[in-house]
Amino acid sequence: MRRMHRCRKRIGRTAAVLLAATVWLPSLGNVGAMTAYAGAATKKVSASSVKQTVKATVEIKNQEEFLAFAKDCRKSVFSHEICFDLQEDIDLSGSGFEPIPVFSGVFEGNGHKITGVQVNGPGSKSGLFRYIEEGGVIQNLNVEGNVTPGGRQEKAGGIAGLNEGTIRNSTFRGTVTGDSYIGGIAGSNEEGGVIDGCTSYGTVTGYEKGGGIAGDNKGVLRSCVNE
Repeated sequence: MRRMHRCRKRIGRTAAVLLAATVWLPSLGNVGAMTAYAGAATKKVSASSVKQTVKATVEIKNQEEFLAFAKDCRKSVFSHEICFDLQEDIDLSGSGFEPIPVFSGVFEGNGHKITGVQVNGPGSKSGLFRYIEEGGVIQNLNVEGNVTPGGRQEKAGGIAGLNEGTIRNSTFRGTVTGDSYIGGIAGSNEEGGVIDGCTSYGTVTGYEKGGGIAGDNKGVLRSCVNE
């Protein structure tokens, strides 16, 4: 029996339309040239304290699609109310990957790995994601790599530089190095931010406000482990 991915489960049993190239939503415009499933009705994604409305699901199957997704996230409206469903492990080694600027949707990792993450460019808020907005959800994702930002070297984390959303059931393996607000999962977990069921196997090096899970926490840390 074909595995039903978590994003599509949460949309419900509404018949899904396979869009092989481009998805258009009235409020979002073009959400990118990737295979996607758009539900005919809006349902709620519910987990603990988070409720996210999902209007479409975009499948990410390879490095090219992941890099296109990262580039398109320059504006938070791109990811809003969309679930990005990782179908395979992704190796970013030698890809020239730059951190995902801002994210407000749902990123479902399905237990897959994103490896070869190398973040060393300038700018505060560094990690796989720079900034996870309120309502944004990253879950069931395993990340491996090194985050060593240049410039101000503030708010660096293995998964997120700054989190106002939810990071759940995810892991990071590697190193995070910076000056202040340095964490294995998130550099700064802001008020309203939730980090739940996450594990950091990384090495964290900072001079001010550093931690195995979060360099600074104003939100909720729950059932997390720093190995």
